[in-house]
Amino acid sequence: MTYCVGWQTDSAAFLVADAAVTKSEPPRQTHSTFGELHPRERDYSVEEAALKIYRWSNLALTCAGSATAIHLFARAVELQLQSGKGELESIIAARRQLTGVEQFEGIAALVWNGLPQLFRLDESGICASVKREHAVHIGSPA
Repeated sequence: MTYCVGWQTDSAAFLVADAAVTKSEPPRQTHSTFGELHPRERDYSVEEAALKIYRWSNLALTCAGSATAIHLFARAVELQLQSGKGELESIIAARRQLTGVEQFEGIAALVWNGLPQLFRLDESGICASVKREHAVHIGSPA
């Protein structure tokens, strides 16, 4: 499971996400960047193998949930941006496009009205502003 955290200050917004991926084949490397043994079970393994933060000019996004749905969402956001829509409008339009896909949630950091801003996208697709004094986290650390 993915774990992501976002927070903001008066001058910047920050996103952090883990890099773990669960897969059916053995890990490519036996140890993580911290020297820990990558878990390996009979049916699956977990290893550091994914960058989970997507970045465009004035927008960054991290998500937790179905990897396939998240990749589709990120691509849809990119296409909305390329069509000339603003950052927040692109996120909302891209999420509306993905009805019927597996659930996911996300955190977006963007420049909005000239200031850094965080938005939390919940599993139902609702996008809400995060107050400056609050950090937001999604997914699970375990």
